[in-house]
Amino acid sequence: MYAETVFIPDYVDEREVLRVAEFVASVNRDIPFRIDAYLPIPDLPWKAPEVHQIQSITERVKDILPNSTCFYGDEGSTPLVYEIERIY
Repeated sequence: MYAETVFIPDYVDEREVLRVAEFVASVNRDIPFRIDAYLPIPDLPWKAPEVHQIQSITERVKDILPNSTCFYGDEGSTPLVYEIERIY
């Protein structure tokens, strides 16, 4: 089993990510857990987290789930190859 969540500042914030981690730990503390940084979508109000934010929250989550990692991009500095189209 593997668990994953996305970190979206001001939406799925640090408190919520910690709650998800606590739930996963209640099932099994050895479950690998990954925190993904939100990638902005045009016309939505949320911004990508800064690298230091996702690294900081990952370190806090490791106290709950030792097998935790994070995934983050380059803070939007790489241009998109394709346009993102919102379909809902």
